[in-house]
Amino acid sequence: MDPMRHLMVQIVTGVGTLLALLTLAIVTNKALREMGEALDRRRRALLEPAVFEYLGATSSKALLDYLPKSLSRRDRRLVERILLEAASFTKGEARDRITAASDRCARRSGGCAAGDGGSAPTRRRSSA
Repeated sequence: MDPMRHLMVQIVTGVGTLLALLTLAIVTNKALREMGEALDRRRRALLEPAVFEYLGATSSKALLDYLPKSLSRRDRRLVERILLEAASFTKGEARDRITAASDRCARRSGGCAAGDGGSAPTRRRSSA
């Protein structure tokens, strides 16, 4: 066999293998992302009614009291997203509750439900 032909066969085989591996990586990544999004949709369907119940409540109970159980990082992210979306169309006391809950979620020290519940957020003093 001609050495040039042998080299070309190896190059074509290498490129084909690379493309096959790239395709496999893309398909695997897409499948994992779809599974994560499906899990997010299911968890959001469970969390969203509880968050909206909290936002509509007049009591000073913490957000955690309305949620089904303790929150994972994924659940905290979903609760934050629900709160941000709700903030775009609410006003008044409900907006203050969203702000307070979002601030507590952002701090992450005690999760989304740490703090006193529905009180408005306090301003932090700058250390300057």
